[in-house]
Amino acid sequence: MTKVQTAVRAPNGGADLVPGAECDYQIDVQLQGSTGQIDDLLIDDPLPAALRYVSNSLKVNGRAKTDPQDGDEA
Repeated sequence: MTKVQTAVRAPNGGADLVPGAECDYQIDVQLQGSTGQIDDLLIDDPLPAALRYVSNSLKVNGRAKTDPQDGDEA
């Protein structure tokens, strides 16, 4: 599993993490030694204290997902 900050959008148009900036935070998981899929994978990775989650910004494999726990892979 790897985690990476992939982009920053600051209010002043820059790329620095300043108050009010938004950053993309990505978690990649790669299965090794498996030919199938894993159902019900749970990743618990709290955001750093200075960051806040933006509602409805969740994506899985590049596709938007809803925040509530339901049947959309998120």
